Amino acid sequence: MMKVIMEAQRATSSQMRGIPYYIINLYRQLLKRAKYEYGLAVFDKDKIRGSRAIIEEYFWHYGIADIFECNSISYQSLLDGDSWLYEKAFYEDYIDTNGDVFFFPNIFPFPTRLKGKMIITVHDLIPIKLPAYTNNPTLIDKYKSSIENMIKTQPIVMVDSQATKVDIVECTNIKPDRIHVTYLAHDSSICFPEKNESILSALGIRGPYMLYLAAIDIRKGIDIILEAYHAMQRTFPEIGLVIAGAVDEGYSTLPRQMWELSSSPKVLLVGYVTDDQKRALMSGAELFLFPSKYEGFGLPILEAMACGCPVITSNVSSMPEVAGDAGILIDPYSAEELAHEIERVLGSESLRSELRKRGLAQAAKFSWDKTAEQTEAVFQLAKEGL
Repeated sequence: MMKVIMEAQRATSSQMRGIPYYIINLYRQLLKRAKYEYGLAVFDKDKIRGSRAIIEEYFWHYGIADIFECNSISYQSLLDGDSWLYEKAFYEDYIDTNGDVFFFPNIFPFPTRLKGKMIITVHDLIPIKLPAYTNNPTLIDKYKSSIENMIKTQPIVMVDSQATKVDIVECTNIKPDRIHVTYLAHDSSICFPEKNESILSALGIRGPYMLYLAAIDIRKGIDIILEAYHAMQRTFPEIGLVIAGAVDEGYSTLPRQMWELSSSPKVLLVGYVTDDQKRALMSGAELFLFPSKYEGFGLPILEAMACGCPVITSNVSSMPEVAGDAGILIDPYSAEELAHEIERVLGSESLRSELRKRGLAQAAKFSWDKTAEQTEAVFQLAKEGL
């Protein structure tokens, strides 16, 4: 049986969104399916972080996998750019095991010296494609370095969308047939239609509202949401706007003057929310707004659709792939167009009903089991050297 070693370190993060969310959901499904012999690799210098215990808690009851732990290097040092640690020996020497295929679930860090076949997931190229929205120069440098290493090592690459595949082809010399799309999925145990007035009331929500729920990052279009909301309030003065999510430290938040538009008593900022709160917010909203300027996938689109909420999102990058014919697509730089579509949807109950119906059907096309099946196929291709 093919032996696959999967790096699992980012699953030990305290915030279960983004890459940790991807790792946990994908690895659990792969272990449950048990098609191959799996091992999980972690780095925890002197066992200070307790990574093994966290990994065991996340995965032990989903399937059997050996854990290979390197206690001479901290994962943080690798994240901080000490790539020479990877370069002085083969990756297998650090984790003291061999494998047919090694899977790294993010564009950095990954080794340049490896005996087995290497697969890397690239979720997006935001710091490369839109550096103006990245307020961390170090992050841009890490992405550039990883692109250079990918050109040198020529790994098989997995991506979350066709749009990201196109981006990688433009930025590297990796051939398109070595880049494989494995779509993500929402967590169906969390995202489903369930109205909960008590949760909404506890959050301070009174009356009908529209919703934005994702990281607080200007790239995701919160600026034009606020502008559009300000413009359409005269037509629908009873509609509130709820903005939920935590600040994404790696990317640009709103300029101070933009928040002046949020001073309306109808705009509610609720911060980071729990899974139950997310489900209640998405299930209860009249409309979900996600006019992002760039996404590698755009998971909030699926989550909102799975909760039966009509969606307006962007006509760029991966978002048309995720939304299909179930969402309304707009220019993410046009607050005027967003305001027009908001008024059109809010003014038609039949349109909202049709969007809810289409959204539920679109969300049902995605599942983590399907993602795992597609990933297994890529593992097999890597072993065969294709």
